[in-house]
Amino acid sequence: LRAREDHAGARELLSGWLSTNPGDFAARATLGDLELAAGRLDEARAHFERVLEIAPEHAAATNNLAWLYDEAGDARALELAERAHLLSPHSPEMADTLGWILVRNGTLRRGLQLLKEAHRKKPDNPSIAYHCAYALAAAGQRSRARDVLARALEAAGDFPERAAARDMHDRLVGGA
Repeated sequence: LRAREDHAGARELLSGWLSTNPGDFAARATLGDLELAAGRLDEARAHFERVLEIAPEHAAATNNLAWLYDEAGDARALELAERAHLLSPHSPEMADTLGWILVRNGTLRRGLQLLKEAHRKKPDNPSIAYHCAYALAAAGQRSRARDVLARALEAAGDFPERAAARDMHDRLVGGA
């Protein structure tokens, strides 16, 4: 159902399954992913919190919950992002989440290092590219940031940070 992009059908099937199998953390994580993709952040957060109650070492759920907490301004985001990165230290997604939170919380050097690593591993991911460019610009590496943004904007279709990336690129090109 998910592969056929029948998200409502997949959500209904998983919800039904979980009503009789509430401990199935894999199904719950998949439902959390569906809710996240649909922008149903409160529902996604509840599912990922439940996954971590059942399977506290589930790296993807830890990372997704860290991102959701960060989006909500919840201080628990940093601790969860650190834990996700420890659980899966070679994952570009985990490095991206942790790096992004660190940069926005003022820990630029370590955050930039993580974001560069994530971008090196996933150069075609426009969200990671935007995060890396943001950190590069904050570190005074405006030319490099501009180049990273230009490639991401040129190659990528739609992505959540597209408008912010375009604005940043325009400011960097204009010297503002």
